[in-house]
Amino acid sequence: MQSEQVERFVLETLTTVTARRDQEFIPLHRPPNPPKAQEAARSPEEEVRRVFEEAYVEGEKAGFEMGMKKVEPLVERLNRYIREFESYRQDLEEQAQRLAFGLALAFAESIVLKECTEHRDVLLGMVRKALDLCEQKGKKIIRVRPEDMKFIEAQGTGWTILPDDTLREPGFIIETDFGDVDGRLSTQLEEIKREFLGGLENRSLPVP
Repeated sequence: MQSEQVERFVLETLTTVTARRDQEFIPLHRPPNPPKAQEAARSPEEEVRRVFEEAYVEGEKAGFEMGMKKVEPLVERLNRYIREFESYRQDLEEQAQRLAFGLALAFAESIVLKECTEHRDVLLGMVRKALDLCEQKGKKIIRVRPEDMKFIEAQGTGWTILPDDTLREPGFIIETDFGDVDGRLSTQLEEIKREFLGGLENRSLPVP
C-alpha cells in the first residue's frame, strides 16, 4: 500500500515537472502565422464590377491604339493635300503675276510706241541718254528709221546718222568701236520682262 502511494507521488511529480518545463521552453524557430483572410470577402456584385472596370480600361486602351493606327494614314493624306494645295496656290499666284506683268508690258509698249510715233522728240531724248551712258570714246554711228532720220538731222545735233530700213519700230542702234547699243523699243521691253521673270523664279526657289 505504501509503495503504491510512493509510485503515484512520483508519477504526479514527474507529470508536473514535465508540464512546467514545456510551458517554460522557448522555441528557436516559430512557424509563420497562417495568412490572414481578406478583411471582408468581396460580394459577387463587387467582383463583377472589378472585372468590368479592368476590362473597360483594357478595352479603352486597345481601342485608342487601334483608332490611332486608323487615323495616322488619314492625317498623312490630309497633310499631303495641304502641301499640294499650297504648291498649287503658289503656282496660281505666279501665273497671275506673270499675266498681270504681261498685260502691263503690252499696254506700256503700245503707249510708248504711240508717243515715239507722234512725238519724235521722245526718241531724240532716248538717243541723248544712250550717248551719255556710252562712255566709249571714238566714232559713233546712229542708225534709225528713215522717217526718224529727217527729224533728228533737223535738230542739228552733229551726230553721224544713217537710215536703217530693217528697223520696223521706234528706236535706234548705236554702232561703236566696242560693239552696238540696241535702243529698239522691243529690245528694252524684252530686257525688262526678262529681269522681272528672273526675279519671280528666284523668289520661288526653296530656301536652302
